[in-house]
Amino acid sequence: MLKDTEELIGNIAVVNIVEEARVAELGWVLGRAWWGRGIMPEAAREVIRFLFDEVGFRRVIAKHDYDNPKSGRVMQKVGMTFECTIKGGGTNNRGVVDLVCYYIDKE
Repeated sequence: MLKDTEELIGNIAVVNIVEEARVAELGWVLGRAWWGRGIMPEAAREVIRFLFDEVGFRRVIAKHDYDNPKSGRVMQKVGMTFECTIKGGGTNNRGVVDLVCYYIDKE
């Protein structure tokens, strides 16, 4: 939501948790009109901080479609590190896609 208008423009959420390992996976969407304004990096930084400091996770991961490098750029901006590419590792509205994986540890 935009702070001034309370207009819903996207979503960021924990989409998967591995409790035993204290790992959370983030996923997000943002309306195209709002791309490139620093909104998602700001939101992701705050969610990551919350997951580390308030919830006690030790690692946060995120994945993006190989053909969506802008989502990967968000991951880089929040300090995440490239881990691997999983060939044919996911699906979306285009079918089977390669996934690019990033992580950030609490340390």
